Amino acid sequence: MEFQEQQAPKVSVTALAVCVYRAIGAMDPDEKTRNPDYLAEKFIDQSPIVSLMGLSLNFAEAMENIRRTPPYLFFFVTARTKHIDATLGRELESGATQAVILGAGFDSRALRFHGNFPDVKFFEPDRPANQAIKRRLSRERIGPPPPTLVYVPLDFNTQTLGPALGDAG
Repeated sequence: MEFQEQQAPKVSVTALAVCVYRAIGAMDPDEKTRNPDYLAEKFIDQSPIVSLMGLSLNFAEAMENIRRTPPYLFFFVTARTKHIDATLGRELESGATQAVILGAGFDSRALRFHGNFPDVKFFEPDRPANQAIKRRLSRERIGPPPPTLVYVPLDFNTQTLGPALGDAG
């Protein structure tokens, strides 16, 4: 299933839905359960995908709706984000110099981790349509990307990851 923005290339509904869940989770007033992706909201607005999901970008309203349906996906996204952030942080502190975010969608780790790890190179292989929208929103709402962020246009159905990463440096 894909969502089409006005006059824009098709973007993955999955990428948008996960981003919406991360944005809602980042608004959680409880620090212990809060999603660490404070930039997720920059990649969405009150777009049709938010309405399609029956959600609001108000934490209390969104949680009320989430609890009326099987809430496992929302909590899975938050747990997954926290776990990946913690694991990535440990690896970068241990000296890793590169990270690859497969199917990055609207992931913001390259932006969020850049301040503490300015020399780490992040590669984001993903569909060109997702990347085009992410790049535009990032430039407009966050600022220019760090020089260590490398977008790797890739169709996982027809292209191979190794050569694409090699071509990207």
